[in-house]
Amino acid sequence: MTTTFHEQETISKNIIPDNYQDLLNNLRLFNTKSELYQSSFYQQNSNILDKILNHIWEQPCTSTKPRLKDFLRLVHWNIERGKHLEAIIKLFNTDPILQFADVISLNEVDLGMNRTQNQNITFELGQRLGMHAVYIPEYLELTKGIGEELTLAGENNEALHGNAVLSRYPILAIHSVRLPSCFDTYQFSEKRFGERVALIVEIEVNKQIIYLVNTHLEVRNTPKCRAKQFQSILQALEKLPPKPTIIAGDLNVGTFKRGNFYYSFLGFLRLAFNNPEKLAYELRHPEKYELLFDYAKKHEFEYESYNDDLVTCATSITGVDEAKEMPKFLQRRIDRRLAPYKNRLEFRLDYIFARGIKALKTNEITSKQVTSINPTTIPNLLTNGEQISDHAPIICDFRI
Repeated sequence: MTTTFHEQETISKNIIPDNYQDLLNNLRLFNTKSELYQSSFYQQNSNILDKILNHIWEQPCTSTKPRLKDFLRLVHWNIERGKHLEAIIKLFNTDPILQFADVISLNEVDLGMNRTQNQNITFELGQRLGMHAVYIPEYLELTKGIGEELTLAGENNEALHGNAVLSRYPILAIHSVRLPSCFDTYQFSEKRFGERVALIVEIEVNKQIIYLVNTHLEVRNTPKCRAKQFQSILQALEKLPPKPTIIAGDLNVGTFKRGNFYYSFLGFLRLAFNNPEKLAYELRHPEKYELLFDYAKKHEFEYESYNDDLVTCATSITGVDEAKEMPKFLQRRIDRRLAPYKNRLEFRLDYIFARGIKALKTNEITSKQVTSINPTTIPNLLTNGEQISDHAPIICDFRI
């Protein structure tokens, strides 16, 4: 799907039909996608479901201008639904590094979800940061979320969850690419309808057009699955006129195979018997296990110059879905071996790839008394003692 960026705000609410809640309620009723696709309900409503999931929500900002002039600062961040929206806004307006991001790529962004006060998180950020805002959903959310989110008073409105791009530079056009499915979210406890997506935004930076690709790859499957999704993005880019291109996203390159008990058991054996220090290094350097890095190189995309190697996401062993299925003796061994690491797995999941555009280093360029920095990860961002997101933002400065 391709669209030009409108001069006036898109009246996106027109995409939401009057019987929307009935539509969601009926969509929840089926146990499998096969049942859904064979139903008369789906035959009657498939077009509107497609329109909702493929609709690009746009909010231009008429008064915006870049905070930097001589180089581009890009931030990518999985903001965990935007549940700490005020803290995120404050960081992007006051943090000595983040406030100078003139292009922001975001994953896990809610629109009309009860757990985030039914706000349009993308548009709120655009308004409060003075930026053009673009959003596309990955999923229609058919539950209120997970854990405590399920018990919160109230219901979802639009019930959408997806990816967003914010920019102080002009946005000329927007493309979207639905990615191959690797995991059936419809039969998952957090029931969802839709697929992963890539959002390709054409941005005019100092009279030069660049492509920014924002994506979020599948976590509950295999490196082969993620490589297939990444390859579909590369194939979509090959159909566009060649331009300098940046790919940013939570690529979920966790190095483990998931999706069935056999894969999970092998993964837990790896945790139980691998050297913990070696394992920690591998989780921060996933290129050996994740095929998408090879695909990127074949298409002349680099990652080494655009990233550090710090952790962007950590999880406890008990927080892994499959842990409860594993034999107790295996869990106990893992607990002992990972005790020095507080029984946490620390990953680098978020990456920036690029071709045709150079990453800057510290002190290479100064703009408005702001000096360029090396690619950087900012860990442990807190608000009132709580993590703002379960991922850390990653930053890269580019020569323009």
